[in-house]
Amino acid sequence: ELAALLARAAREGRRVRPVGSGHSSSPLVRSGDILLSLEHLRGIVAVDPAAHEATLWAGTRLHDAGRALERHGLAFENLGDVDTEALAGALLTGTHGSGSRLANLASNLVGARLLAGDGSARELSGHADPEPLRALRVSLGALGVLSQVRLKLVASSPLRCAVDSSSAGI
Repeated sequence: ELAALLARAAREGRRVRPVGSGHSSSPLVRSGDILLSLEHLRGIVAVDPAAHEATLWAGTRLHDAGRALERHGLAFENLGDVDTEALAGALLTGTHGSGSRLANLASNLVGARLLAGDGSARELSGHADPEPLRALRVSLGALGVLSQVRLKLVASSPLRCAVDSSSAGI
């Protein structure tokens, strides 16, 4: 359906602009033509626990992805405090996590299915040819519409919160 929509829009000379969760404060998705939401393209497509990789639909929200990946023993290496973003939007806009030694979320992109403006699909693999994937990272949707993303992940581990009442002002 996504490829057909893009092909039809191209034939009609229309412009398609993908839109994520709307988290960005900039008018990045302002358009006088077609705004495309991927909100129904959600969930896990495939998991490779041995490689610590998973393929997810591009409209999957970060918080939903985290919960689903945890069921497979996997987790994101680093995330920020906002988890309502869609994966495609977070990857293509440079969403970062915390910590000076950890890279942004897009650095964990190892594969993708990218649909061009005419609806044709291209499978990108950082393992086979890293250059196109490097160009895709933080491209703001200018190179096409992501439908699936493959991410390098880490083994999930339980976290425990401890509050030191003497330093917390309690």
